[in-house]
Amino acid sequence: MTTMTLEPSTLTSELLTLINYVEVWTLPATDESESQSVLQLDHAYVIGREDVRRLDSTGRNGLGEGIAGSAWKQQRPVILQGENSAVLQHVIDISGLPIEVLLAIPVYRDYQLVNVVVFGLTAGCGGVEIWSRDDRDELAISGSYYEGLSSFEFISQYVRFPKGAGVPGACWKDGRPRIIAQPHAAPNFIRSFDKDPAQLSQCIGLPIGREYGFAGSVILLLSDEAKPLARNFNLWQCESSTPTEGDTNPAVRFTSSSLDTSDLGSDWCQSVCDRVAIDRQTLLLTSGSDGLPVGFRFGVVIPFFCNESIDDLAVLLF
Repeated sequence: MTTMTLEPSTLTSELLTLINYVEVWTLPATDESESQSVLQLDHAYVIGREDVRRLDSTGRNGLGEGIAGSAWKQQRPVILQGENSAVLQHVIDISGLPIEVLLAIPVYRDYQLVNVVVFGLTAGCGGVEIWSRDDRDELAISGSYYEGLSSFEFISQYVRFPKGAGVPGACWKDGRPRIIAQPHAAPNFIRSFDKDPAQLSQCIGLPIGREYGFAGSVILLLSDEAKPLARNFNLWQCESSTPTEGDTNPAVRFTSSSLDTSDLGSDWCQSVCDRVAIDRQTLLLTSGSDGLPVGFRFGVVIPFFCNESIDDLAVLLF
């Protein structure tokens, strides 16, 4: 990988959000077998307090190489942290930010990988959990990162979620993402964090992949009001039109949002859906050229497919 190196200039305490670095890797459509294909790094962005910078980056990961290649090989999300991680240190060096953890999210369409989205998180109260199917056909923790949630972390080691139970089990069963605002008051958020300094204000569940009719794993993203994951994190429900013969990109209609989108405008939401319907992969929205709503500088739109239909979009605005 060749990159433009930036000088560290932004302290963690000055950053507005937990997510401050984004990569998007793409698996090109080829006639080669999956074992011969490689992931290509299409985009790398640093999200600072005052600006968003695109890095002049190129990269290729084979199956199992790097964090993106590991997510591809394991067919589930991957968390990377620790002082001895060369991949994490590389991201710290090129971004100029004190990244604490990397999260790789594979995006599937009809069981085929199309993207791997990598988020870099800086320090702040919250956490990331990966829940994967165990030998009892329940969800158990397979990877995690926490800050300010030591009691919550201890409890989570011993928790299992059957289909439909709690936020992970609900996402696992119906295959749809969901947001829980103020989880301390939510009846389906069964774990307590009252003894921890972090006061969680948002819990986001994202089902990843599909196997045996259910999601292969579930990501839980946890944050508090002091430093949210993004300045605006919305889940949109969509309807894909029935494709006509030869139509590989059926239209996608915006139907509803998990949060109030009145400030965004339904026309803008529909325009984003139209773009995702054409590209049918993760979409990045940059300032100036993409007509972002007033007050935002950058956006990431991750589609969630049921076979070929787009049912949901996770929309992060910074």
